[in-house]
Amino acid sequence: MTIFQIQCFLSAAETLNFTEAASRMFIAQSSLSRNISHLESELNLTLFVRTKKYVRLTPAGTVLYAEFSKLLQLGRTAVQKAKNAELGETGHLHLGVLETQRSENFLPDQLTRLRKNHPNVRIDITSGTFRELREGVLNGDIDIALTLSFDLEDYPADDIVYQVFFSRSQNASSPNPIRLPPGIPLTGTCCARR
Repeated sequence: MTIFQIQCFLSAAETLNFTEAASRMFIAQSSLSRNISHLESELNLTLFVRTKKYVRLTPAGTVLYAEFSKLLQLGRTAVQKAKNAELGETGHLHLGVLETQRSENFLPDQLTRLRKNHPNVRIDITSGTFRELREGVLNGDIDIALTLSFDLEDYPADDIVYQVFFSRSQNASSPNPIRLPPGIPLTGTCCARR
């Protein structure tokens, strides 16, 4: 049994007309009939009652129509979910933040925006020490770690990508400055594994 045979059957079941069903599928009627016959033989079921005046589904055909319709819809849904995951529109994001970092100054606004733009992405936040975040990124438990720039020296350069997301110089001129307490290093960094 092939998906194409199922599609031929569904098209014929929806139209109850083999010529119209073949036309909808852009195939010859003989091809549609042959595929349905092969399906009936393989299943050892009669799916249609055919006369010169009409075509109608048998009880077995009615059941298969309902079940095959669900099956193809599940397949379309699965493909769409896979495409959404490929595009980053669904899935799971593990975010790591320093337990001592004052992330409440910038993180809530960014998380709200992220959740609004990607409502099907689940976000888990883990707080930890520099070492815990670094290990989490390197072993794949954390997708993105928000850390401070000096901590990057301890990450393997070949495996990590990073981007600065705030610095003291930005802080002073920003319309919504991040308030850094004295003694915090100049640059905050977002890093992830390649």
